[in-house]
Amino acid sequence: MLNLHFFLATDFQVGRGTISWVGTILSAMVNLTAPIAGWVSDKYGFRLTAAISSIILGGGLGLGSICQEVWQLYLCSGLVVAPGLVGCFIPSIGAVSDWFSPRHRSLAFGISVSGVGFGAFAMPLITELIISNFGWRRAYQIFGLAFFVINLSASFTLARRTNVSERAPTSFDFLRDIKFWLVYLTQFFWQFGSINPNFHLIPYSVDSGVASQKAAWLISFIGLMSFTGRIIVGVLGYFIHNYVRLMQVYIFTAGVATIIFWLVLGGSWWSQVTYSLIFGFLGGSTMGLLPALLASMFGAERVSTVNGFLFTSFAPGNLLGPAFCGYIFDSTGTYTFAILFTAITFFLGFFVSLFIGFRSTAANR
Repeated sequence: MLNLHFFLATDFQVGRGTISWVGTILSAMVNLTAPIAGWVSDKYGFRLTAAISSIILGGGLGLGSICQEVWQLYLCSGLVVAPGLVGCFIPSIGAVSDWFSPRHRSLAFGISVSGVGFGAFAMPLITELIISNFGWRRAYQIFGLAFFVINLSASFTLARRTNVSERAPTSFDFLRDIKFWLVYLTQFFWQFGSINPNFHLIPYSVDSGVASQKAAWLISFIGLMSFTGRIIVGVLGYFIHNYVRLMQVYIFTAGVATIIFWLVLGGSWWSQVTYSLIFGFLGGSTMGLLPALLASMFGAERVSTVNGFLFTSFAPGNLLGPAFCGYIFDSTGTYTFAILFTAITFFLGFFVSLFIGFRSTAANR
């Protein structure tokens, strides 16, 4: 949905920077409201949480279609759409953890979250098609109705193996565990870097002489490989139970790929394509691995709550990462230091992850 907001700039007669805050606020509020969604999901059940969130999400997009000022879109995206969106996503992760054994959980998580990557590939094409035929306001209405119907229908499948009333109260003792905060800091650095290619790879490609329509395919390549990576990491997790080691490999490789294929060789179209494919795969793999890692470290029965709190580590990167790289470009006239900054954040995340020192035990296999 983020690419939809660029079509709004003309209608509201504002710059792309101003309208981009709609998507930025949406992403940040998704991260910040995730702990609430996780706690509600664990306390009151996956099905109820997702069903109510489906109504909120559909209504929020419908409300967005009648906004007349940009600030109204800010409020609508941040206060209505974001809670509805995260309230649909978090319970679906918890349901997977509840139903599958530790040995099969990684593969189940990989398959369940692969839809995020496929959506990143397909939604830009679908959005452009709908807007070009019906306009952005009707697009909001169509997406609102579609998400309401599809998500509400899917929510009724999110049953628990145990009754909510039979479950022990959710414990927050993981917040006192240093391992959680090491994972948190690792993802903080990862997100600060991984959000930047999604915003700056296309303008970088255009600046290098690639046509804008051709450059737009780079984001679709990232989405397609993110889908693939989430599936493959699920398969790997079935055989390799040291999830932290897998995460370390993915993050370190992302840093190396950023240096080689974007910083050094990035002026070539085929290097840009290669980077988008590698980065998409690594990004999808890293995000697809997280639920299984959290379940193995802190227990499957509260993975929604733990995952929700971890989501807040993404907010600073979503809010500041792209803007900081844009400021670097505006100040220097080149993306060199912005790309270097992105690679450094990956390496910092890798460095922090070395201190987690976690290895799945036989009981978790």
